[in-house]
Amino acid sequence: MYYFKPPRIYILTKKESETNKFRCPKCGKVLRVVPFTKKDKLYRCLCGFYIPKSCVLSEVPKEEKGILEEVVESENMEVGDQLTRIADDLKSFDNML
Repeated sequence: MYYFKPPRIYILTKKESETNKFRCPKCGKVLRVVPFTKKDKLYRCLCGFYIPKSCVLSEVPKEEKGILEEVVESENMEVGDQLTRIADDLKSFDNML
């Protein structure tokens, strides 16, 4: 797993996608999945790294523009809601391809 771009979007490596064992980008240990919200889970590591499952993508989106515009439009929303909205938009974009 590696950092893609703000606001805190991560991409899985090819090996992680094939094996379904996700590694912490901070320390390299295997991440655990824990409950987060009704719709989302949380990848969590003992070193303190955590990220919602909805903010992790399996591959780089082909069209990158539009993400920053979404953040500007949703300035009044909380950061967690912004991340969830952007991740949902990216997932729907992947489903269209």
